[in-house]
Amino acid sequence: MRFTKSLDGDSAIDIDDQKTILLKEVEYEQNIEVHQNDIERILHYLKEEIPLSVIQPYHEKWLKRARNKIPEHISERLSKLLTLTEEEIRQDYYLSMKVAILDYILTDDSEKNRLMICTYPVRYPAMILRAPVPWHISYSCNSQRFSYCYHLSHPVVTEIRNLFDEFKDMLVIPMSELTKDCNSMTSEEFNLLTDKLCNRARKKIIERWLKAVVYIILDKRETWYHLTPKHVGDSAFLVESFFSSINVLLEKQFRLIITKSIDHYAEIFSIYKGGNKIPDIYEDLMFPRPPMIRICVEPDLGTRNLHLVPMLDDIVELLCSVFSKILHVFDKIPVIEAMLIPEFAENDSYFRRVHSYEKYIHRKIIETKLIFIINTEGPNQYLQIYEPYLYILCGEADKELKQFFEIEPFPFLKDFGRKIVKYNELKNEILFLRNKIPLNLIELDCSKVNTAMTGVIDELRQYIVDYFFRLNMDQNNQIAKTFDEISMKANVIPENISELVELTNFIIESRDATMFDMKNMLLKSAEYVIFLTEHAKITDDHRRFIRKVFTWPKEMDKILDITMQRITLQRQVMENSLAARRIKLEEMFVCHYIRLKIDLEFHFLIFD
Repeated sequence: MRFTKSLDGDSAIDIDDQKTILLKEVEYEQNIEVHQNDIERILHYLKEEIPLSVIQPYHEKWLKRARNKIPEHISERLSKLLTLTEEEIRQDYYLSMKVAILDYILTDDSEKNRLMICTYPVRYPAMILRAPVPWHISYSCNSQRFSYCYHLSHPVVTEIRNLFDEFKDMLVIPMSELTKDCNSMTSEEFNLLTDKLCNRARKKIIERWLKAVVYIILDKRETWYHLTPKHVGDSAFLVESFFSSINVLLEKQFRLIITKSIDHYAEIFSIYKGGNKIPDIYEDLMFPRPPMIRICVEPDLGTRNLHLVPMLDDIVELLCSVFSKILHVFDKIPVIEAMLIPEFAENDSYFRRVHSYEKYIHRKIIETKLIFIINTEGPNQYLQIYEPYLYILCGEADKELKQFFEIEPFPFLKDFGRKIVKYNELKNEILFLRNKIPLNLIELDCSKVNTAMTGVIDELRQYIVDYFFRLNMDQNNQIAKTFDEISMKANVIPENISELVELTNFIIESRDATMFDMKNMLLKSAEYVIFLTEHAKITDDHRRFIRKVFTWPKEMDKILDITMQRITLQRQVMENSLAARRIKLEEMFVCHYIRLKIDLEFHFLIFD
């Protein structure tokens, strides 16, 4: 009886009868007299009290669209009339908006009393005639059918719908996580982070959301238990439709989360839609937004090529792959009956997934991919500033230095000094190049290129320094060796006159010739030392060795003087010894002469 009563409705009214009723209502409204004071107050509020600042400005694109539809020859001929018409359109727009605002305010009786407006003009009547077709019964039947099939008002469905309030703000990849460190990420770091966030979201959905749904179903089992089959062979249609309703509701909620996550991810990168094209010369703060992805520039030594790691196309694919990851979060999630009543679940029973080819999702992916693509122009443009320095990396600088060493006659030391100064200036110029360049979405890391170029410059500079360091060491070793030989021979004590004469000749030659040559070599060595002091770091051992070499001449002069004094004394001793031997020999000769003379005289006497 109650259901029959709910189906009762008003019988259909004939069109003529509807017209008669509406005309009476219109006539009554039109006959209401509007007071003159109310008209004045209404005009006052429309002209003075409602400012233009509270009204949405008129969209000029509407006039532009209408103007484009007017033929050009008519537009030129009636230009003044068109200008006046456009101004009239704008005025009518603002007046209509003011009237609408006042109409809305006066719908409240308290506002009417406050504004002291008792009567208000009635608009031109709009009468709607409805066809005499009964609809109430069909509406009630369909409403009951929907409620029966989809369980819209079931306590379990209502509780699950309320549970969604806890998860409706969930995002698979929230912006706060991507920008937590305020630093750009490499492709590997970005990939790992998005995988981590997607896995965390999927875990939250399955372990918290769906488990909460299962608990709700179990907690309210008395509200749906009567839908289950009572006997073997009974139909399971009712319980299947019940769980299907729950699954459809969850699928709808999943779709809302997916759409919201897709929109949020696209919105994250919408701030980079300006791209990173460099108009002329790159300047600081040209792209003030913090970059998201870092790309490294690596040199290919021996060539003039610089390559990006990873490549720009790979970056675009990486960023676009996140859409698939978001969609995959909700892929192959088992339906509720599979989690609750496994025997009622079919094999591979999962919630329907959202596909990337769906119109809205596909449009968002294409729009965001275009943003990624327009942010791939800047890196190659910026790398043009390295064009003047690529000769360093391709080996031309090394070849030019070796050719410089082969010049005949050999260049002066000051020429090599100028070469090193040039290398230092070039290195300082490279050090002023930026290591990390923000290019809107992408950050270009050029530190490896800059380090490689400064490394090559240091090697070329060190090549010159090492060459003269070895030359100076060889020269100093030769000088030290010569001084050691002189010192060793000077300390030898001659045992006879021939050795004394030989030592004397050696000392005289060392003092007059060898020392002169050594001092000339020391002058050259001093030039090398000054050169190395200006352009290299000299170790303590080398410094002590240089000090020893340059103190040798004074010590050697002392040694030679002492040796000459010793030779003079020894020569005097040998000369005195030789004189004594000579006197002794002369005495012996005299003695033998006398004895011989006596023997001769005795011999003559015997024979006479």
